[in-house]
This record gives sequence, structure tokens and C-alpha cells, in this order.
Amino acid sequence: MAHLRALDGVQFDYVIVGGGTSGCLVAARLALELPNRRILLVEAGPDDSADPDNNVPGLTKGKFGSKDGNWLYQTAPQQELRGREIIYPRGRGLGGSS
Repeated sequence: MAHLRALDGVQFDYVIVGGGTSGCLVAARLALELPNRRILLVEAGPDDSADPDNNVPGLTKGKFGSKDGNWLYQTAPQQELRGREIIYPRGRGLGGSS
């Protein structure tokens, strides 16, 4: 990850971990209200905003069972479902699950 090396030694006033809806909102608000501050937004997932599937409601469903933009969380075994676990899709990338 050569692009991360560019941050070595750089100091920030604020570091926001998580580029989901809330993290992006907080970073944007800080940047607008404190324009002279250095703000770093850290996200573990990719910036897949150019993926056309992310711009059309319903097309992201194909990503629910893959690591492509999904954390692949599962529920605990559910007694009412004979011990089955259920996939609990959570977005991994800028924008999170929004």
C-alpha cells in the first residue's frame, strides 16, 4: 500500500475511523466548519463509488454473499430457525451500508 506511506509523519487534528454514513458526515462537517484543520478519514473497505451496481437500488444484492464490499457478518444461531445463522450484510467501503 504505497499510498499509505505518503502519510508517514503527517499529523492530523482529527482522525475519523469508519467511512460509513456517519463517518463521512462528521468528516465533511468538520472540514466545512474548521477549514484550517487537518482531517483524516480512515476506511477499511474500498472506494467503489464508480461501480454502477452501487448507484442502482437492488443491484447491490449480489454483493451480500461475497467479500466484495461486505463484512460478511452473520447472526448467532437462531433457535426459531432450527439453529441456522442468517447473513447480516453490512457495507464495507465508503458510504458503508447506505
